[in-house]
Amino acid sequence: ETGRLCESDTEVLNYRRLSAFFDSTLGRKMRQAQKEGRLYREQPFVMGYPARDLFDERGEDETVLVQGIIDGYYETDDGIVLMDEKVLISRYRRQMELYRDALEKMTGKKVVKCLLYSFSLSETIEC
Repeated sequence: ETGRLCESDTEVLNYRRLSAFFDSTLGRKMRQAQKEGRLYREQPFVMGYPARDLFDERGEDETVLVQGIIDGYYETDDGIVLMDEKVLISRYRRQMELYRDALEKMTGKKVVKCLLYSFSLSETIEC
């Protein structure tokens, strides 16, 4: 209805999993944050980090640029809740740490929670 998806895109959607997400606690909180103008999605960032902070085997002072797109976050009275849609938490833990750091530097606000939503498991995982 809003024109964000083509009709052909809707043919491949898994409505059961989408419905489970929107009915989840995270989905409800995101909808509420959207209504209040406190939901932010697809936020690009570029941050510089010392190579030694990103790679265990490198002790260099060389700066590495990290570029990414934060799936979403919303602001609460206590700070920011960062969220991402992933399948394996262990694989994405470092990515979320980088996103948290970037978001705190960009906004000047504290990230109080990091959440991953797994569409395959239909559940929210705190990391």
